[in-house]
Amino acid sequence: MARRKIKHLLIVGTFLYIALIYFYVFVFTKEYVPQAGSAADPASFLSLQERKLASEYAKIRNFLFLLELPLEVIVYFVLFFFGIAQNWLHRIETFTSKRSIQLILITLLLSATSFLAFLPIRWIRYFYAKQYGISVQSLASWLKDRLLDFSLQTVLLFFVSGILVILLKKSKRFWWFYTWCLSVPVAIGIVFIQPVIIDPLYHKISPLADAELERKILQLASESGIPAERVYEVEVANKTNAYNAYVNGIGANARIVLWDTTIKRLDEDEILFITAHEIGHYTEKHVYLGLAGYLLSGLFLLFFTDRMLRFAWRRRWIVSLGNLTTIVFILFSLSVLSLMIRPLELAVSRELEWRADHYAVELTENPEAGIRTFQKMTRASRGEIQPPPLIKWLRYTHPTMAERIAYLEGYRDGGNDTSSGER
Repeated sequence: MARRKIKHLLIVGTFLYIALIYFYVFVFTKEYVPQAGSAADPASFLSLQERKLASEYAKIRNFLFLLELPLEVIVYFVLFFFGIAQNWLHRIETFTSKRSIQLILITLLLSATSFLAFLPIRWIRYFYAKQYGISVQSLASWLKDRLLDFSLQTVLLFFVSGILVILLKKSKRFWWFYTWCLSVPVAIGIVFIQPVIIDPLYHKISPLADAELERKILQLASESGIPAERVYEVEVANKTNAYNAYVNGIGANARIVLWDTTIKRLDEDEILFITAHEIGHYTEKHVYLGLAGYLLSGLFLLFFTDRMLRFAWRRRWIVSLGNLTTIVFILFSLSVLSLMIRPLELAVSRELEWRADHYAVELTENPEAGIRTFQKMTRASRGEIQPPPLIKWLRYTHPTMAERIAYLEGYRDGGNDTSSGER
């Protein structure tokens, strides 16, 4: 009876949530209009048709984001509290008594369920990105990337689940701390292998063909103490019209990477500005700060997940901490806690991005190039100059374009202005 009541509440709550976010995005929020004539005023760099399309696309994108935001929590809640995961386990145990095979099968089922739950929203997002001219990726290529996501997610989930099962058996009291200790070398390892193993799975990466541009970028890097010897370009023009650049890796493994759309569609001084922004991340140790923040938040998440797990055990929601369905409850707890700390993590990210903008304008001494870069990025991605507050707090890893452009405009007009648009 209680389960039926929860089911009805979940259904009603889901429809209420969809209705609320629909009205928030499409009815209640008003479009932000920067000071007329300023560099952040869309009328100064977008046509009337471009502004109309950007406004339409922003609403669709924001609605889909809010629709997807709690989905992971809902998936794991349903799997655990409605006994679906336990039913899977019973069926698997009748099929095989080998613990390793049971773990593989339950991992596949969890990963596939999560993948299929998210797939419709992600396909709708892809559809509208095509409709509004941001994505040029073929459906076959898009599906290939999603299957690659699924494969990597499944492998990671298998190893994480296996480690959790072992540690829960070895130490029911401190499993969360031992898990965190093991996550430290794994996280550091991922930072090292991502540039050379993971990224090339999605995109073709090759040395930058423009020797003169490479020389100027490496000069900027050298002035900032980055030990990079080559600049790379990544082939994304067959997938997107957006622009990007990044510096990743650590030490001798550091590499500067430009999207080919950035190289082909931005002027040289604009490319140097966007590259200087990424160099700023590296020089100011944002990779290390991000890694430290990830590990610190991981410790927090695992500790409070243990508290939630013990509460569930006392309430007899969990029969045994060694049971494989315990993994589902842990995933549910982690998704709830991750959602709770998301605004804080994004606020920290926006501060680091502002620092990188400041570094770029100091390094290049060319705020005008930065303004043009952000205007072109907004046009290419049908970007929103200033999103609604809720969207900014829950989604934006960077300051809004209105804030970034206004900062550069203030720097240009007033000299070394170190005030942040977020402050």
